[in-house]
Amino acid sequence: MRIWNIETRSCILTLDNHKSRVKACSVLSNNPIHSTESIIRIASSSTNTIKIWTIKNTNNKKLTLMKRDDIEDYRGNVLGIFRFPAYKTKTKKDLESKLVSVATDNLIKIWDTNNSKCDLTISGHTSWVRHMAMLPDGRIVSASDDKTLKIWNIDTHNEKLKSCDLTLTGHTYYIFGVVVLSDGRIVSCSHDHTIKIWI
Repeated sequence: MRIWNIETRSCILTLDNHKSRVKACSVLSNNPIHSTESIIRIASSSTNTIKIWTIKNTNNKKLTLMKRDDIEDYRGNVLGIFRFPAYKTKTKKDLESKLVSVATDNLIKIWDTNNSKCDLTISGHTSWVRHMAMLPDGRIVSASDDKTLKIWNIDTHNEKLKSCDLTLTGHTYYIFGVVVLSDGRIVSCSHDHTIKIWI
């Protein structure tokens, strides 16, 4: 994984501890520590592993790797990782530690990156989960190779409070991606050569 300066078009830091191709990355936080420095946390994923990189940013020019934490609790390949939203956590510190992953084990997992522990496992898809997005009301929508989108109502602080509120069907092949528009409508794209907008 590389971090780039788009003004100079140059790579300013290479993170190279993965043992196979890196399939996803996400910025978890970027917190100033004073006027010239900040701490950036980035997550990346490859086969069976998620890595959390903590990087010191000085004057927006020099990046220094401070530490790396590994999450190795997967039976399949991690296909996507996403920062968890503010309205589903109790404190700012809690927010910065949450990460959602989707994978070829058909599961959605929510992780506490401070201790590399899985807070919540969501099952219900019957094939690979390729992507997910957050709805304005705090629910998760997931996209799967089982040709469905599922909308989940969850509470990371209570394992029992998770449910599939709705399953959207209509695609005839794998669903590769899903995004949520500003008005709350859902857009999905599929191997069936279509893009669908859901109301």
